[in-house]
Amino acid sequence: RWVHPTEGLLLPEDFLGIARDCGLLVELDRFILEESLCQLEIWQKQVSYPLRVNVNLCSDHFLRDGGVAV
Repeated sequence: RWVHPTEGLLLPEDFLGIARDCGLLVELDRFILEESLCQLEIWQKQVSYPLRVNVNLCSDHFLRDGGVAV
């Protein structure tokens, strides 16, 4: 999900196809993963128990030569 500045909440089906068509899906996933891990680190410092985060990646990461491209 993405909160667009003028369009409001956009669901994945609203923008992932465009990102794939533009060749930006892997880069978008990488950005989302990095931001998620940064946020997890912030939250983890606020609590005394282990936290987890789940991030969905597109299959394009697994279709590249050599495996995962993240």
